[in-house]
Amino acid sequence: MKVAYFDCSFGISGDMTVSALLDAGASYEGLKSALQTLPITGYSVNKTTVEKNNIKATQFEVILEEKQHHHRHLSDIVRIISASELPEPVKTNSIYTFELLAEAEANVHGTTKDKIHFHEVGAIDSIIDIVSAHWCYWYLGIEKSYVSEINLGGGTVECAHGTLPVPAPATALLLHGFKVKIGSATTELTTPTGAVLLKSFTSPTETIPPIKITSIGVG
Repeated sequence: MKVAYFDCSFGISGDMTVSALLDAGASYEGLKSALQTLPITGYSVNKTTVEKNNIKATQFEVILEEKQHHHRHLSDIVRIISASELPEPVKTNSIYTFELLAEAEANVHGTTKDKIHFHEVGAIDSIIDIVSAHWCYWYLGIEKSYVSEINLGGGTVECAHGTLPVPAPATALLLHGFKVKIGSATTELTTPTGAVLLKSFTSPTETIPPIKITSIGVG
């Protein structure tokens, strides 16, 4: 069985997840071809090699042609993903991730998941990050995942709803039951997108078994 272990000692975000999976061996050219089947425009993607704390890493970026102000509903995002030519498991799992996020946001704001406006997460870059993460996960043939203690950061963060504490309420709700670390930095280290991907890929109750390392990805 091929498994993945997510080391989140410095947090996690959508682009960090995609970057690490690409660095671990997922095909960037294959990913770009898959993304082109999504019925959305106004963006491009880029993969570069960067250095963070003297360590080489891959950086995946979504570059927008102009600032996005879309406030999409869950049904809009489901329609976009369903209309693509992505592999069926990627479609199904990407939609599931957005449903998890919609449920968390609805709980935080006291409404239903169908009425939630996604704001930043409804923007093109977040759709691309979530779909890309699931495509890379599928491409690598990962069957199960485990996660370290998750560093959430601290302080506050500015978003469409104003100034929020770190972890943001949706992030905290998504990571209910996971082992987390709070207050080690005065910035947001784990984003809602990163949190919902972890909830999609992993379980907070899993004990990590002995594993053999076959590839490492740094994002």
